[in-house]
Amino acid sequence: MLVSERNKLRNLVTLLVLVYIIIHEICCHKHWQQTAGIAGPLSETAAPLRWEHRAWNAIARATNLAVARTRRGSSRDRWFHEYGNWWASSVRLGNVLGRSPREPIGRYTLRQEWSWFVELLEESLEVDSVAPTGQFEGTGIVMAIGRPQRYAIPALVTLRLLRLLGCRLPVEFWYSSARGESPFDSGLEAALRRMNRVPDTKGTANEAPIYFRDLDTVVPRQRDLGGWESLFAIKPLAIAFSRFAHVLYLDADAHPLRDPTYLFSLFAPEAVSETRSSRIPTAVFWPDYWIMPVDHPAFSIFRVVPRTWRERREQESSVLLVDKSDVHESWIPLMLSVMLNVRSDYTYQYLHGDKDTFRFAWMALDAPFDRIEVPPAAAGHWSSEGLFHGTTMVQHDPNGKPLVLHHNLEKLDACSLDRSARWWPSGRLWDAVQFGGQANWTTQGRWIGPSSRICFTGTRVKTVPFEEYIGQDFETQFFRPALDAVLTDAFAKRHRWSRCRAA
Repeated sequence: MLVSERNKLRNLVTLLVLVYIIIHEICCHKHWQQTAGIAGPLSETAAPLRWEHRAWNAIARATNLAVARTRRGSSRDRWFHEYGNWWASSVRLGNVLGRSPREPIGRYTLRQEWSWFVELLEESLEVDSVAPTGQFEGTGIVMAIGRPQRYAIPALVTLRLLRLLGCRLPVEFWYSSARGESPFDSGLEAALRRMNRVPDTKGTANEAPIYFRDLDTVVPRQRDLGGWESLFAIKPLAIAFSRFAHVLYLDADAHPLRDPTYLFSLFAPEAVSETRSSRIPTAVFWPDYWIMPVDHPAFSIFRVVPRTWRERREQESSVLLVDKSDVHESWIPLMLSVMLNVRSDYTYQYLHGDKDTFRFAWMALDAPFDRIEVPPAAAGHWSSEGLFHGTTMVQHDPNGKPLVLHHNLEKLDACSLDRSARWWPSGRLWDAVQFGGQANWTTQGRWIGPSSRICFTGTRVKTVPFEEYIGQDFETQFFRPALDAVLTDAFAKRHRWSRCRAA
């Protein structure tokens, strides 16, 4: 009798709590829509502003409201915090916080923030002046050039290589003048224009279109968004606000091995694989060396269930291919990636910089994307002791052919060139390419540095000569001519890039 009365009392309390939650959520939702200002102030004041400013205002508003609502919490959330274990045992709905083995509050916070951000942003896009429809056109390459002292030579070499390889795609360079990255102040803009000449079959040089975009004139600085000044936040912002509808993003130190124009054919309807997806991909992502464990916190944060080890492989973001023509299938995932990098104080506890924010944004929103299946290889040189030192990541195209050399470890500057000439037995930057097996750092710690090296271990490791793997003597035929053109340019001489040789 006593047990029966206790069960009736528990069921009554549960019913009352559910009714309270429903009523409270309805009231909160109305107040939340009014606070967001979706229908009133935004549409009235947006007309004089540029579209980029209106879109950024919607992103900032959605981010701030999502953060505020997560911190305040709804009645259901506060109930989970206080009575989670009892709730799970009584009505068996489970408790997200109770099941998280490590840092549950952080996981829960980030999951709630991105979910509310997407909901708020989608409501903002219902206002015509905010939606990106008709804002993008054409196909092109986007690069973030960063600090001239570190990325000037790589950016110049990458542009020169593109033109020597016959690529005539327009290139858009993004920088932040507030961080002292303006190419107009350093003379880098004029040097890039000189490297932009495309030789034709008649031997004359023509210039392909290049553009320069200052992020600070497109996206107003908002100090209350702590992560916006993050080093990596400029990458998703540059892709999102680029003028191109189809974007190939390249890091400044990602040197192409062939003309990448053909990659945009991956967005054609006939390129869809019947065995993998019936939806046209709006993005193509490239892999990193590493594979996440099954219980990695990011999977629960973004509500993703990895089915194969390929889905657990980390992403590498030196190369990104994005089709922005579909608002809901590509631009909103891009905005989610922006938000995750803006909220780097939470996101970077689970992900290493910006790179995995792209694929998790697409997976979280179930947007169609494709991934390159061929794992990256490592190009490097032989030491005097006969050890292989990998310094450069080799990324591949969908057919498995080498596509890009990414200087992810030792950056290309006068110091590295001097070391290759004096210390390495062959005097070349790349002697061989190693692949297969398990990738390992030759330095301690997870984070990379200028002295870090990569090598592979295991029974399946193969090491082949660089020219054999690439299919041509790329260093002699293309890379060295491009590098010589950069180092003999007036910009390089004025900034004394040969300082390391004197040392």
